[in-house]
Amino acid sequence: MNQGKSKLLFRNLEISDKEIVDRTVRYAESMSCQLSFANLYCLSGKYNTKICISDGILYIRQSRRDENLYAAYLLPMKIPEEYSESEDNDPSDWLYQAIEKIRTEVHYDGKLLMFFGVTEDMSKFILEKEKGRFYRLENRDWAEYIYMSAKMISLSGRHLASKRKTFNKFIREYGERLTISKITKDNIEAVREFQKKWMTNNRMKAEEQQSLVYENESINTALDSFEALGLEGIVLYIDDSVAAYSYGQPVTDNVFDVIVEKGDYRYPNIYRAVNRFFVIYCCKKYKFINREEDIGSEGLRQAKMRYQPERLLKKYNLYEQKEGSV
Repeated sequence: MNQGKSKLLFRNLEISDKEIVDRTVRYAESMSCQLSFANLYCLSGKYNTKICISDGILYIRQSRRDENLYAAYLLPMKIPEEYSESEDNDPSDWLYQAIEKIRTEVHYDGKLLMFFGVTEDMSKFILEKEKGRFYRLENRDWAEYIYMSAKMISLSGRHLASKRKTFNKFIREYGERLTISKITKDNIEAVREFQKKWMTNNRMKAEEQQSLVYENESINTALDSFEALGLEGIVLYIDDSVAAYSYGQPVTDNVFDVIVEKGDYRYPNIYRAVNRFFVIYCCKKYKFINREEDIGSEGLRQAKMRYQPERLLKKYNLYEQKEGSV
């Protein structure tokens, strides 16, 4: 990327950026897990994430999401209390002006602009505001599964009867041998050792080895800076040995993002247990639980759908039209 001609100077994302990113995402009222700071930071190596803060706007570039001639960005976001309008500008024009800045830079590099993971409402807004300069394609693999936390705790209703049954079966079998703890500095190394064993045991089972490697790297990054990233999690022990763990973080005051969930398959229904206990211990004060995407895995998709999501947060990629194609 040519920085000489650009007013947007991108740099690596740092933990010190957490406060301003969190504040910006809360202001945008987005439910999307891709905007949780821990995900942005821990997956920055996978997606080569860079940020720019300019004139009260947060820009996020993820070059490893590029597609052919398309350079990938997340939609720019206004930073509350830092964005100020000039007297000559209509306040509603800030997004248009931010997009123009990105477009100028992208075109200078001989590419076209693509916004990744745009929600349905925002994609409609951009298509209307840009008047034919973009087209959109739905990306079903990146739709996010949103649940009511109360339902994830109670597992009430006919559709979740099988979940209640298997959870209760787990408690009958392991309840007296089970202990649960929040993730703290005192047990985080035990979690790290469990993850190492989980990785070894599941390496040969994974269809996409590189994806598993990236996930493992992001988990270790999270564990290295667990408290600084504002993460919350639990560990399940059976007979004093780690059997499962899970962690995540709030996206907004109403939405909690469940980032990672790992269990030892030697214990039947261990994932049912860690799923429910995590919501009870960490998420019950939030109205919604975001359990992220299925990234095209049919097994994962079926598992997430069986929990009866309140909604699917649809995601789209917006592609800039080639000149003369409008």
